[in-house]
Amino acid sequence: MAIVKFTHSGAQGPDWFPNGSAESHRNLYSKFISFIRAAQDDLKQQGFESSLEGIFWHTGENDTYFGPYAQNNAKWMKQLIDQTRADLKHPDLAWFISEQHKNAPWRNIESVNTALNELARTDPRITIIKTSELPHARLHFGTKGTLLLGEQMADSYLKKR
Repeated sequence: MAIVKFTHSGAQGPDWFPNGSAESHRNLYSKFISFIRAAQDDLKQQGFESSLEGIFWHTGENDTYFGPYAQNNAKWMKQLIDQTRADLKHPDLAWFISEQHKNAPWRNIESVNTALNELARTDPRITIIKTSELPHARLHFGTKGTLLLGEQMADSYLKKR
């Protein structure tokens, strides 16, 4: 099993989504898809067979705090998921999306989490990772919460296999 991580600190939802943001230098979607393809090619060149089993996504704080991002988060996530499945030619690609923690100080958490759960109800290949029982520091999960979130993501994946 290979796990590859692609991230960009401080990125906001529109930076990731296929239509991008007004700040085009922050658009990450094409880099994200290229990264996945390059990782698969690298494994193949090393003699490994690989298959893409899922994408794990953590809902960002900016996407719950800023009203327009919160209001559009689930719609944009659906566009991201659909486009990723199309571009990677993997129509059944599983997505594992973590909620924002209920004790985080950001606005709109409940509405964003509710919308993501509704999105998952319409697509059985989307799994929402509950975070409300994880330890949470003042602003973020902290080390222990982050490690436990990773374990919950792995458990969710293993249950879907």
